Amino acid sequence: MSPIKIVFFDIGGVYAKGTGSYVINRVSCLLNSRIEDVQKIFHDIWSEFGIGNIAEEEYYQRLSSKLGIDTKTLAEMWTAEEMFAINPDIESIIIKLKGKNYTVASITDVDPVHLKIHLEKGNYKIFDFVIDSVNAKSTKRSGKDIYRKAIEMAKAKPHECVMIDDTPEKLVAAKELGIHTILFESAEKLRNDLNHLGVDF
Repeated sequence: MSPIKIVFFDIGGVYAKGTGSYVINRVSCLLNSRIEDVQKIFHDIWSEFGIGNIAEEEYYQRLSSKLGIDTKTLAEMWTAEEMFAINPDIESIIIKLKGKNYTVASITDVDPVHLKIHLEKGNYKIFDFVIDSVNAKSTKRSGKDIYRKAIEMAKAKPHECVMIDDTPEKLVAAKELGIHTILFESAEKLRNDLNHLGVDF
């Protein structure tokens, strides 16, 4: 019998189709700049925004100053409807997992703007609970704190949990704590990876 009782999903790029990379790619094309250069600008500024340390207006202003794109255009890109579309294949997996009595939760790096939109759309209702970087004041990329909070809320041991994310760097801290990790690539591969861990659904 699998020891896994808790399945943690990332939101952007896993449960929801849109990620920051979507905006970074659009900006890169618009400016004809290297994706790596644009990514660094976004990451440096978002790292403060993602834990709620700067306000929405300041976030767009800082990006505008670095990128030379007006704040209105940046805001429209950042809140584009396609960013919040749910992946139906992942939704189906979550429903099946819950039907088998697994606790299904989310650990997500999110900013106040995306958090508000996801809540308004009811995108978090499918989860038993959600740990987000804004309220945790910690990101998956920055260390283990957000994972520790999730384990504590789940009332579980690390080896009883699996974390699914589309960004390898964000899985490092989870793995170091003893949480099983899956790098998300597709719904079909995710099913196989979960089955390999003994997760029956």
